[in-house]
Amino acid sequence: MSESGIPPAISIELLHALVARSATLCDARYLVLKGPTLANQGLRPERLSSDVDVLVEPAKFDEFSHTLETAGWAPRPEIRDIGPKHSITLLHPNWSCDIDVHRYFPGAFASPQESFDALWRRRERAWFADTSVCVPNRSTSAVIHALHLLREAKADRNRATAQSMFDELDEVTRREFWEISNELDSGYALNELSRSRVDDARAQRSPTWRKQARDWDLRQSTPTRTGDWVRVVLDSPPLQRPAALWHAVWLSEEELRLEHPA
Repeated sequence: MSESGIPPAISIELLHALVARSATLCDARYLVLKGPTLANQGLRPERLSSDVDVLVEPAKFDEFSHTLETAGWAPRPEIRDIGPKHSITLLHPNWSCDIDVHRYFPGAFASPQESFDALWRRRERAWFADTSVCVPNRSTSAVIHALHLLREAKADRNRATAQSMFDELDEVTRREFWEISNELDSGYALNELSRSRVDDARAQRSPTWRKQARDWDLRQSTPTRTGDWVRVVLDSPPLQRPAALWHAVWLSEEELRLEHPA
């Protein structure tokens, strides 16, 4: 139960409404991802969520985050120099549930703006706490859920869950699934579901595309902080790599406590 005495299930419901209200205040387009919407759309069994994930249009990311911060939400402390983050986690002393604000969704190799626009075109409305909230439609939610699961596909359970969800999609939804995947340029990340590599030879020659594929593979093979540090070392200029490697191996006391508060 949250510190405010509100049961967690009701907290999640209320936070969906809070996110929608905050987006209205700063005139931001947004989509609340995953969570109870997946169960409502028949993509996974119903279960209690511990946070609310919201994807915000890139141009409004900072303003939207600031709107929540003025309401008492604060970014969770992070280790420095760990590299760019696809999201920030906001905490509030009176809520046990977090809000994860996404800049983009991992596995979508298209630009953040192109990805958001593709998802936004397929939005629908759902009701939470008597408030209309923007969420992805069922086909889009299936893509996002698959990307979320396969990002840490080293866990066999995640891979099996993603494959089971995909196999249960009807023919129309599956066709829409791949249409959305193409617009997001998620073929590489969703390769395991298609059972055949979906690569764009032209895109493969792009340094940005190759880096995204490398980062995706790193995350799958080392779904812990180790993979993040490997990426930091690889992305550092050659002369700065020894310092980056030393930092990765020898964290400060403050950084260790952030990772392991106990």
